Amino acid sequence: MSIKNSQNNYCYESVHSKLGFTLGLISIIIIFYIGFPYIFKADKFNKQNGILAIFESAFAFIGLFFTDIFKYERIQFRKKLKDDHIDSLLCSFFLLFILLIIQIILGVFSLDISNTEIDLLKISCASAEELFFRGFILSIFIRFNKNSKFKAKFSEKKQLSILPVIGIILSSIFFTRIHVFQYDNISFLFAAFISGMILGFFYWFTQDLTACILAHLFFNIGAVYGFTIVIISIGLFSIYYLIVHFIRFIKNFPDLYFLESMFR
Repeated sequence: MSIKNSQNNYCYESVHSKLGFTLGLISIIIIFYIGFPYIFKADKFNKQNGILAIFESAFAFIGLFFTDIFKYERIQFRKKLKDDHIDSLLCSFFLLFILLIIQIILGVFSLDISNTEIDLLKISCASAEELFFRGFILSIFIRFNKNSKFKAKFSEKKQLSILPVIGIILSSIFFTRIHVFQYDNISFLFAAFISGMILGFFYWFTQDLTACILAHLFFNIGAVYGFTIVIISIGLFSIYYLIVHFIRFIKNFPDLYFLESMFR
């Protein structure tokens, strides 16, 4: 992926793309609708799932509607969402590959979950967690990083200072903490922490939250339903991006009469 230059404001409108924002809204609805009744279950496991679902839906809500406030100098909601760009899909493939490599190296395998409602909760939580831990929390640190005096040159266009590093580490710790109830296994938790660090670093460097959401979503789908369903999901999202780009191409297609006049 080519990092967007200063002439392209793709990374400087809203953190959210149209697809990312839509996935966030869907995750809020699914998580709250399925998870809330679990609070009133008698057994401890289901009750904990319900409480976790309420937190996850709150994470998604905060990430959707408050991230942009902390990201920009002017305290306001950014109503203009970024157009969906195929770079986000391609980067999500790269992130998914890295997350899978981490799982293989650490010898971590997906949990066997058979409850359909819990399956949907786990998949929907991907968007909620990225909106909150990568979007909201890191945007606060990135926002205040502008005044930081402790900066080291990271690349020609980026300077890495202590605040984003602290934000990436803290968000990864919190991200790992909410998985204690689900995993309660040191290998799983260490894999979650490393994954959170990679996703956080990627978001800081590219400001592409949609790629993080898609990678996390594909990963959770694979953990629940297996590799075949991941391929189908990737195919469906690829079709969506192709349709979006085809419509954009048609809208921006040069006027035929203008082209004809050029060759007269």
